Amino acid sequence: MIRILAPEVVNRIAAGEVVERPASVVKELVENALDAGAGEIVVEFSGGGVERIEVADDGAGMSPDEAILALERHATSKIETERDLLGVRSYGFRGEALPSIASVSRLTLLSKPAGAQAGTRVLVEGGEVRECSPAGLPPGTRVRVQDLFFNTPARLKFLKTERTETAHVTDVVRHLALTRPDVAISLHHDGVEVFSCPAGQDLAVRARSLMGRLTLHEIVHDAGEVSLRALLTAPEQCRVSTAGLVLVVNGRVVLDRSLSGAIAAGHEGLLPAGRYPQGVVMVKVPATGVDVNVHPQKREVRFASPRTVTSALFGAVSGWARQAPWTRGVPVAMDLEAAGAAARRPGLDPEQGLLAASWSEGAGTDRVRDGDPRDDQTLSGLTVTSRPTRASRFSSLRVLGQALGTYLVCQDDDALVLVDQHAAAERVTYERLRSQLRAGGVQRQLLLVPVRCDVQEEQAALVLENEGLLSGLGLCADLTGPGSVTVREVPALLGGVSPERLLGDVLDRLEAPWGRVVSLTEDVLATMACHASLRGGDAIDGPGARALLESLDTVDWANHCPHGRPVSLVLPRAEIERRFGRSG
Repeated sequence: MIRILAPEVVNRIAAGEVVERPASVVKELVENALDAGAGEIVVEFSGGGVERIEVADDGAGMSPDEAILALERHATSKIETERDLLGVRSYGFRGEALPSIASVSRLTLLSKPAGAQAGTRVLVEGGEVRECSPAGLPPGTRVRVQDLFFNTPARLKFLKTERTETAHVTDVVRHLALTRPDVAISLHHDGVEVFSCPAGQDLAVRARSLMGRLTLHEIVHDAGEVSLRALLTAPEQCRVSTAGLVLVVNGRVVLDRSLSGAIAAGHEGLLPAGRYPQGVVMVKVPATGVDVNVHPQKREVRFASPRTVTSALFGAVSGWARQAPWTRGVPVAMDLEAAGAAARRPGLDPEQGLLAASWSEGAGTDRVRDGDPRDDQTLSGLTVTSRPTRASRFSSLRVLGQALGTYLVCQDDDALVLVDQHAAAERVTYERLRSQLRAGGVQRQLLLVPVRCDVQEEQAALVLENEGLLSGLGLCADLTGPGSVTVREVPALLGGVSPERLLGDVLDRLEAPWGRVVSLTEDVLATMACHASLRGGDAIDGPGARALLESLDTVDWANHCPHGRPVSLVLPRAEIERRFGRSG
């Protein structure tokens, strides 16, 4: 039997869409305050937000009639017609937040418009209005939410620990504070101030105050209809998720894989796969160029021209990354566990990487100034320092030897430096290949004896489809049969590699799905560079190590291999002495 749902059931369904957890309540209430023109917003909560949430603002208050109407579903002052949905500029416009919150809590609404003699106090329990009366109040609105999910125990059961819910609430308020540095926003938990941001702050000032010990670098870019301002960390402070990356579109915090993907792609060659910088990215597009009505909690948006937006973001980030102050030299702040993960051997303590030197040579003389102490980080118990960059940074190091068949052990005046020989050689080869490509094409070497390679039918088709691309990259191959490709020329820099393996890996890259903005050509070049590079486990003598370090000083982005892994790791003398109990 088909029947119309009862209003209380409809309200509970709506609440399930809008009110996911206490942080959802805080988000909706703070956004309402911002829409009301608040110049100051105070958020207080306890018990992870389940016991109590209060959001007070000094914005435009509501009359008694408006206060009651605001508790009805689809009652809003933000839009009137369907046409208004095409250019929404406010945070909330569905008219679902207050009634949805009220249906699963005990809610008190206190509000007074400027100039009114008295305010209004409305008590709601489980969606039912229990009382509406006059009250002496300051101008603005205060919403108190108590006993969240008291009438929906199943929902309550799915919440995480109080500590986790507290973290979610804190993140939501922090993110909203980043969107509006013109508004004073403060957060209090269990009566203790978590943070307080004064009104009128510059975005950079507010971001640095709210995002902990991150070192943020600013990007400003204007590409016509798309403009952006971003504050991002260097690769050393990247994370394995987008949790530390705040994306803001037209003042609205959103989750968008295409935007975060464009940001990661803009760091190509600096970030390992699956890692993202931390910071905040503010994107502005015309209101009619983005649809914000695609998610019940308004966390996602749809762009009218997504490629235009992602291309602008990718271009801005990649252009900045190539000029950033940390693209040269040895400024790496990584813990030993992370830096050595790719080459770590079973059962080996990563900190034993300082053992064994088989040969040494003269000391360098170029002294590096101490970095800003605020750039120091403590990761996994090991402190390493981000150092200022300078020309000839690698070639000035004194080489002590090779450790574990993989790492060059070097010394600066006041630090030890480990250099991953494969990552370093890979970066040098990659940059040389890319330089040749930009000059007209990768230099080729004719094979004395062409090499026949067996391939699958799909791969053979790829060779035909990408003949021009492969030729420009220095790899000339002809289809000589249904499942046969003959390699006749290879890049001159890769003359000693196996043509079969090289062709196979390049075709694998051509087969990969390309949903990212990153250039396919760059990825193929990185694959090629990997083949020609000195590998972990390869022996290297003193002159070879010296030549490798000197080569690093001739390329851009010398701190990371083309796949984003760090090239070097700095261990300051002070940290080493602390570990041996010699400090103090």
